[in-house]
This record gives sequence, structure tokens and C-alpha cells, in this order.
Amino acid sequence: LSLASGGSPGSRSKLALIYNGWDPSDVPQTDFDAHPPLDDPAFHVGHFGSLFPTRDAPGLWTAIQEWNQQADRKPIHLHVVGKINPNVRTSIQSVLSDQEWTDHGYVSHSEAIAHMRSMDGLLLIQNDNDTGQRAIPGMEQVDSQGYRRCFSFAGHLGWLEVRPSKDAPHRLQAWIHHPDARCLASVHQRLRRMFDLDAMPAEVHAALG
Repeated sequence: LSLASGGSPGSRSKLALIYNGWDPSDVPQTDFDAHPPLDDPAFHVGHFGSLFPTRDAPGLWTAIQEWNQQADRKPIHLHVVGKINPNVRTSIQSVLSDQEWTDHGYVSHSEAIAHMRSMDGLLLIQNDNDTGQRAIPGMEQVDSQGYRRCFSFAGHLGWLEVRPSKDAPHRLQAWIHHPDARCLASVHQRLRRMFDLDAMPAEVHAALG
């Protein structure tokens, strides 16, 4: 990125570029043993970054609690690395016990990487506000009945709808409306990616216990 400061070449600029992110050297590809997974039977999932009120997820906290109540399952332990809004902290504490989550607070860059590398999974929570909604107004709609959106293919508009199957558990049904049947292969591939349909349930279940 080049920033014009208005000075002559070689003059001292009042502008500086600070990159937001981590360099590849921060996370060496061959250094996995330096931060091994935590040695206990739980499945450790971590959220890294600030937890604002718009990122409160009471449904997730409840889901973790209900999962952990099953004796035959590997328990889930939540790790929060970063600042937590007091209301969000209260929301978590009202559902999860001290044995089910850990507040690591605000830590240094290197400590955050060490915690991240020891997790079994990383958690990303979308802001629950107008700018954070996944559905694009006028193009997408998501509700309890399913997912609908319009799309373009070969210069023509179409629309699709995806719902849980009433006849077969763990299946989806899709209705695709478009004047060009050639769109089916492309839409089918995109839907498989969007709903993660190529994930292997047995492998997911084995990882979670």
C-alpha cells in the first residue's frame, strides 16, 4: 500500500502503515508440538477477541451445558481469550459452571497464539445487528421454515428454497426455479458448500465423543 504524504522522495512521512493481522512467522508450520492440545478428556473450543453485547450467544451457552449433561459424551470446555462485556460475562455465568468455561482475559499476542494452537476448535460469533446479519436484504431470507434467495445464471434471474426434509431426518430438500436447467449443477455445488453437506457425521461425532 502506497500512501502519498505530499513530501519529496526520501522525506520523513507523518503516515505509517500498521498491518491488522499476523505474519506467517507468527505461526510456524512445523512447530505444532510446541503448543500441544490440552491433556484432558474435554473438547476445547476457544473464542479469540472481544465479546461485545452483540456477540452474546445464550443459545450456544445453553447448548454446551445440555451437551455436557450427557454422561456418555466428551464434554465441551469454552475458552474466552480477550475482553468480555460485563453483560456477556453474566450471560455465560448464568448457564455454564466454572468447570465448563475459562476466562483468560486480555493476553499478549504470543500468549493468544499459544492458546489458539492448543484448542481443538475455534469459535467465530457473528455480530447480532443489522450489519452482521448473514442474510442480504432483498436477496436472502432465513427463518424457521428454511432458506430462500434469488440468484443469477447465464443472464437470467432465478430463486431457490432449502428446507429440512419432513420425510428423512438429517436431509435437506431444495427447490430451484430458473429458466435454464444448466444452472442445476452450479447451484447444487454451491448449496453443498454452503450447508457443509460433504462433512462426515461419523467423524464429527467421533471428534466430539
